[in-house]
Amino acid sequence: QYLNEKKKIHKLYSIAREEMYYQLIVREDDSSNSGPQKDVKDLDFVETINVGKDEELSMILSGHDKVLYKCCVDPELQLISMEGKKWCGVVDMQQKKTVKKWEKGTFGEHASQWLRVAQQKYLAVQLKRDEISMFKVVPHEESYQFVEDEAYKISVKGTIYYCDFDRDSNNVVLLIDGDTLQLRSMSNIGEIKNSIKLEEKVAQMSLCCLQLSADGKHCVLSGGNNKPYFYVIDVESGKQQKSKSKVLDDGYSPCFINGDSQYVFMGGGKGHMEIWDTKKNEVIKELKNETGKGPKAAASVHNVLAVGSADHKLRLYDVRTWERFYVKDFNFQALGLNLTDDLKYLAFSGRGGDFCSV
Repeated sequence: QYLNEKKKIHKLYSIAREEMYYQLIVREDDSSNSGPQKDVKDLDFVETINVGKDEELSMILSGHDKVLYKCCVDPELQLISMEGKKWCGVVDMQQKKTVKKWEKGTFGEHASQWLRVAQQKYLAVQLKRDEISMFKVVPHEESYQFVEDEAYKISVKGTIYYCDFDRDSNNVVLLIDGDTLQLRSMSNIGEIKNSIKLEEKVAQMSLCCLQLSADGKHCVLSGGNNKPYFYVIDVESGKQQKSKSKVLDDGYSPCFINGDSQYVFMGGGKGHMEIWDTKKNEVIKELKNETGKGPKAAASVHNVLAVGSADHKLRLYDVRTWERFYVKDFNFQALGLNLTDDLKYLAFSGRGGDFCSV
């Protein structure tokens, strides 16, 4: 009887998940996706996943270096992708178990991203130096299957250092061999819309140094170690605008404020951070954390700027006033930050300790 009841529960769970997935892929975009209902200062913070403290989830890292780079949440599917060293995988946030895992080389630590293409949910991952693979997310029993779609595979000549997609999954930019920026459209992924030779070569790092604006028209790319500058690049015209700091020692983790290409965050050493107006090409706000440890990861949506630093702290700022309204200590060094577009989830990940908290 117990086994029969258990089978019934699994069946009901499977039906509910397939119904949720159906509603997800067929609905039209509407005002419900326009943003959060709360003001940023009224947000609640409840930890739903802690990899290090969960015995089953911590087994994901078994046999691997104790590090997680980018962890990316799909709030509708209730799945989180995780990028480790030489592997990437997917965890079911409700069941707290691994549903998919791939082995790969030491590259593409910040490549994974959830997409919706032609009303189909996909996960983009980098499993080879010269390829981005696209996997359809298909409901199966009480979980999901990941089916590779060769039609959307991205292949290049060279090594992909970084890649990013715009908010609506229409365009993708790829940094190849550190000196070439490539723009492609998801509607014709095999065609290169534009190839831009960079004015300065960028080194590959364990930190993310590239972001595409929400509208897919501009890309920001930072210099890295001992290079306190960033470029904002018009991905259609190829125009490159350099912005160099007079204060920072390095150029880390650039991001567009609210996804808008007019304002850029860049972090550097000694806890210094700057907000730039790219139209005026000048700093409009300087921030500094109290410990003097440098920012390593950043993300911004819906008037929130999230910054993770080498001091193991996560700090949130209201971009309307630049007031810091939230600080939390963790036991790992920041390497990745993901804020979902609906501002429901924040995934903070890094090296050592608990590795990732959502």
